[in-house]
Amino acid sequence: METKSISFKIYMDKGQELDPEVWFRVFNTWIPQPDDDILVDVADYSHVKNGPVTILVGHKANYALDNTDGRFGFQYTRKRDLQGSFADDLESTIREGLKAAARLDTDPALDGGVHFTGERTQVVLNDRLNTPNTDDTEENIKADVDAFLSRLYAGGSAKTQRKQDARQRFTLDIEAEGTFSPSQLLENIDS
Repeated sequence: METKSISFKIYMDKGQELDPEVWFRVFNTWIPQPDDDILVDVADYSHVKNGPVTILVGHKANYALDNTDGRFGFQYTRKRDLQGSFADDLESTIREGLKAAARLDTDPALDGGVHFTGERTQVVLNDRLNTPNTDDTEENIKADVDAFLSRLYAGGSAKTQRKQDARQRFTLDIEAEGTFSPSQLLENIDS
């Protein structure tokens, strides 16, 4: 299964009350110090109800504080250079998303004002041509998703629920038992 773009969102139960200007300033500090991307600009979308709040636009990926569906979290969207198998692309997207979330988690400018709930995440396949929101797509990626989630949650139980509306992008809501920070999830992947 090939897809051109994958989004990973990790939810937060603390951070939504921060002024969007704080997020704007934090993301601006990332522009001169990218990990492996060319970061271009930060945009404030806080005027959009139930959508993105602040977006850092990069050449390879976008980073966003997002409130889509009224559920606040950090979203990493890999939009180019996905060239491996679906399993490899899924892992690299989630790994990079977790690295960015861990960076936010420890950012001194946020002064402990964020808390991630790593047991609740979401994966969106942003490629309606190659990965339509159908049972066939779900069946084609199920083994790869299940194998990766077993590693991500250290063998614990994780359930996925696909949003069924065929007019929407393929979206999996993921819920696991336990409590996980971005750093813990990264350690689980590398174990």
